[in-house]
Amino acid sequence: MQDKILQDGTEAVIVAAVEANFIAYGTTQLARWSRIEGQDDPPLLWFECDIPSPMFNVVLRARLSPDTVDQVIVRLQSHYAERNLPITWWITPSSTPFDLSHHLTSAGFIPAGELTGMAIDLQKLPLTPHPENLMIEPAGDTSSLATFAQTLCQAFQVPPALVEPMIDQAMAMDLRMEGPLINYVGYLNNQPVATASLYLESGVAGIYNVSTLPAARRLSAPMAFATSMVVAVAIPLASATRTSVTGKTTVRAASGNGPSCPTKAASTT
Repeated sequence: MQDKILQDGTEAVIVAAVEANFIAYGTTQLARWSRIEGQDDPPLLWFECDIPSPMFNVVLRARLSPDTVDQVIVRLQSHYAERNLPITWWITPSSTPFDLSHHLTSAGFIPAGELTGMAIDLQKLPLTPHPENLMIEPAGDTSSLATFAQTLCQAFQVPPALVEPMIDQAMAMDLRMEGPLINYVGYLNNQPVATASLYLESGVAGIYNVSTLPAARRLSAPMAFATSMVVAVAIPLASATRTSVTGKTTVRAASGNGPSCPTKAASTT
């Protein structure tokens, strides 16, 4: 990423870069864990886990034709249903056909919300002071990775049954500090209270997993910890950027586990 920093600030280019970063980040998170099996079978990219959670059983990319989309949806539904697994199906700006969400809901999927991707020139990030006694460090060993995952689970109130799997998944991540994925923990008075993740891909620096423990949110202004985490993670990259970029893209998720048995909407973070 350092050698090919995005210079084109047009909306279409930014949208494509944000989407590519999101898909690459999701692939890294899922594919590096031994309990998840990935299938990169163009035009589909999907993942299957033995844990019956929509968090780990995911269709991440779909480039389908109008003539085959319904058959592919039924085939994947049958595959997951035979294993008693739910599905989360992400719809990104380049997903096809254009009305893929309609095909999914017609097959029994339930919309699970939207995430909006945003972009900004790192040199324009506000250098606001972060909360007093907040220290932000990369998770560079197995112990700090476990702390990262535990803090993230607490902040997002992850169901207890998924906490240990998420910690196990985090421990499978690469510990190299040069990227593409680096996880960070924010410590307040030496206690972990916040998280953020940096992913370098497609000429942009994607920031994910921004969270703050509920107790810490009451100690400072709303969003103070989250803003501090984002700025601290991104500012070291600012000297490498030269082009002002702004824009947004939307990704949507739908979930289900069979043609006749739709599930609750998957939690998306």
